[in-house]
Amino acid sequence: MAECRKPINSQFMVAIATLKKKMIFDLGRPGRAVGTHLRVLEDSVNIFCWFQCSENPNEFKDTFGDFFGAIDFNGQKLCDMQPVDKAWYQAFRQVHKDMFDFISAAFPAIMKWNGEKMQSEAVYKKHMLTVGGSQPLVAVALVQAPTPVPEEAKKPEEVKKPVPVKKAAPAKKKPVKVLKFKTWEISNYGKETLTFSAEEVQPGMTFNFFNCEKTKVVVEGKCKNLML
Repeated sequence: MAECRKPINSQFMVAIATLKKKMIFDLGRPGRAVGTHLRVLEDSVNIFCWFQCSENPNEFKDTFGDFFGAIDFNGQKLCDMQPVDKAWYQAFRQVHKDMFDFISAAFPAIMKWNGEKMQSEAVYKKHMLTVGGSQPLVAVALVQAPTPVPEEAKKPEEVKKPVPVKKAAPAKKKPVKVLKFKTWEISNYGKETLTFSAEEVQPGMTFNFFNCEKTKVVVEGKCKNLML
């Protein structure tokens, strides 16, 4: 930003954050013990797109505040788990807050593009090479070579079929509809109608839906624009 003019399209800067979110998402597996931890990490990536915020002080404060608070939804789930999970989230949130405070303190100077170079994307990629940002993170697993098995030990054994066990139906989670800063967090709704009155909706609000299936959402009043 110190070397270049502001680009017309900054998606090349957003792309790395999008990639990291996808990589974190791909680490998750059904039933994995750290699934909620990964969702917190995924939600934290938004804060690194601070340059997408408005230069208007009030709008910057609202949007950047939403970026910061995005981790609290899944973070609260960790707080309701084991003490070690709660401690992990509290420590991670403090690091997250340090980044938030740093960017907030540097506003509005941090939003200025002061350079003269037109090829901002080329300059960005050059700097990313110096920090290794051009290389995607790859998870590497070390696999131990199998021990040779004698031929006589390779005879197939009779396999006993396990007795089928009927799985219990998962408990239905309680529906949640809560407003955090300027973001509505909605989860666990089923085939029903969820209504937001005109008094509950303000310009610039964000709606996050989790674990909702066949839910009809009604927003009363008028909308100037809507982004999905």
